[in-house]
Amino acid sequence: MRRAGRPTKKEEKEIKSKIWNLLSQGFEVPYIVAQTGYDKDTVYKYKKEFNDEFYSNQTTDRSEIPQRMSNYYDTLIGKAQSICKRLEKDADRYTENQQQVPRYIYTELRGTLIDMANIGAKKWALLNSNPDEDTE
Repeated sequence: MRRAGRPTKKEEKEIKSKIWNLLSQGFEVPYIVAQTGYDKDTVYKYKKEFNDEFYSNQTTDRSEIPQRMSNYYDTLIGKAQSICKRLEKDADRYTENQQQVPRYIYTELRGTLIDMANIGAKKWALLNSNPDEDTE
């Protein structure tokens, strides 16, 4: 029997998977808390596990992080392009019927572009920081 308020093993596995997925995409704790609704302590617990697991499988080579970010960035570019194509295709129909394009399409595009900007900024910061280099 489980304690009140504590997730089951299956729920715990889903929570861990969701948090690890967001962490692997380069998102930080405040964003993950806002997106998932999990409490900060839970997210930090899984972030520690993620970092331990991720960095234990690597030496000082951090090349995999920018590659993962590049893959995710490419996914976001494809998503933005498909939204734009949908807007172009539907624009004539909405114009003919004198209707506005549904707001959710713009919201979806805006969210995708913001995600792209965040990933791009994080990738840029990672590529331009060298933890092994001594700065004067």
